[in-house]
Amino acid sequence: MIGFFPMYLAGGFGIEFPLIGFPELDTSYSSSGWVQMSHLMTGCLMIGAALSEIRGEMSLATFMHYHWALSLALLKWQLGPTSTTLGSAMFLLPHFFTLWSTAMYVGGKGETKNKKTR
Repeated sequence: MIGFFPMYLAGGFGIEFPLIGFPELDTSYSSSGWVQMSHLMTGCLMIGAALSEIRGEMSLATFMHYHWALSLALLKWQLGPTSTTLGSAMFLLPHFFTLWSTAMYVGGKGETKNKKTR
């Protein structure tokens, strides 16, 4: 998640990375004010989720459930007509996290790493 943050942040300000920017990932991509705002919002949510994961505040069940939704959304796009080979390849990692977290959860590892009580 953190690895994608710079790309979303730059895209939010209309700056596209060469070779791996959004135009290289999807043939229908077009940067607009709405898309830039969506990139910035996505970046904010990515950082929030990543911090929650890193700090051990997110349960394995929550991690698994949001990766199920993320994998479905990505798979719909990856199998669609506008994703490029590079785009599909760059967004394979979330599917591995989906499989890993599901296997861990089914295997009985559903507790949080660091339970915090207040």
